[in-house]
Order: sequence, then structure tokens, then C-alpha cells
Amino acid sequence: MQGLAVAASLLFVTAQAHASLFNITFKGDGNLGSGEFYATETGADSGVYSVNSGTFQITSGSLAGTYSLFPDSPISGAAYSPTDYFYYDNGASPSVPCLDLAGLLFTGSNGLEINLFGYPTATEFYTIYANNGFNASGVVTLAPATPDGIVSNAASVPECATIFQGALLLFPFAAGTLRSLRRRRLV
Repeated sequence: MQGLAVAASLLFVTAQAHASLFNITFKGDGNLGSGEFYATETGADSGVYSVNSGTFQITSGSLAGTYSLFPDSPISGAAYSPTDYFYYDNGASPSVPCLDLAGLLFTGSNGLEINLFGYPTATEFYTIYANNGFNASGVVTLAPATPDGIVSNAASVPECATIFQGALLLFPFAAGTLRSLRRRRLV
């Protein structure tokens, strides 16, 4: 029975996916914006992050307002926004350029969508484009919010494979326990 308790405790020792917190700023064509977002490093490309959640606030200019990262990030590749106005991937990289051509999709409370994206050939040329036709070009800075970028209070996210392996660890102990219980009844 002690072995079963040890195996059960091993089930809850799972790998953690750490979210990194990034600060982002935009300055161009009379528009000033800043925000932060949480992202996890993709397994395929080191240094490439999938942005999970975040906010972006434009404090001056035609698009002034607070925007939230569109919560439905594409699983792989890129996708069209709900209004089919933008092609986005919610991907980022701390290297230059920090945003690709698909960029980040944000939505405002008024239903306005904005896409913040970069150009692969330009190191400091980025555009913020709204689905009302307004666009502004400028400079984007992207940096980890903490020295290592790891948020210390990030929630643990168990991986399916780890949970499955933990369940397999329980199987021999459960079978042994059932066998010993059956022997006790026969005696």
C-alpha cells in the first residue's frame, strides 16, 4: 500500500511549461502604445515564442484605447482574424525583427481589431493596422520583463505524456494490491 502512495505522488510531479513575460512598446505616426504579454517558447524553434495572453494600450493617436490579445491563437502556422481582415500568428521573438509579417492580433472592447506586425527585411520597421483602415508605421521594442524572462508564479501545466506515464506507474501497484486482496479472501 505504501508503494501505491509513492506512485500516486509521482503522478503529480509533472513537467512545467513556464510563461515568459515581455514588455512591448510602439512609437510611430503620432501613436504611442505599450503593453505586456505572456508567451511560451515553442518546442520547434528555440527563441520563437507563442504569445498566449496580453494587453496593449495605445495612449495617443487615432487608435487610442486598450486592447487585449485575441485569445484564440492558431495552433500552428497562422490564421485569419474573426473579421477576416488580418492574417496573424501571435508569434514573437526577442531577436530583431521581433514580430513577423503575420504579427499579433489584438481586439478592443468596441470590436476593433488591430494587427501589430513587422517586416522580415527591415530591422526596425513595424506597422500597426486596424480593421477600420487606419495604419501607422513606427518602431517596436520587445524585451523580457524580468532578467531571465521567466515569471516565477507561472502556473504549472501538466503535459499529457507526463500524466500518462504517471498513470502507467500506478498500474503494477494496483495489480499487486488487487492480487493480494484476492488471496486474502481465498484464505
